[in-house]
Amino acid sequence: MNINSDIVMPKDLRDTLGISPNTLALWLRTGKIPQPDVRITSRTRYWLRSTLVSAKVLPPVPSESSQSA
Repeated sequence: MNINSDIVMPKDLRDTLGISPNTLALWLRTGKIPQPDVRITSRTRYWLRSTLVSAKVLPPVPSESSQSA
């Protein structure tokens, strides 16, 4: 899965931000990153990209119409 999809897994988020699993856990505890939108188990969780964009953790993905101009 890549970071431009609608669903963002923890590994994709860590890779994009260049942070370790421990840093991601710290940022979740301190509120720097919002809690995951979906938590299936304690280890299986993900965010909606829109949540991370709204929290200004990730930049918005340019729309196709603005890329073709």
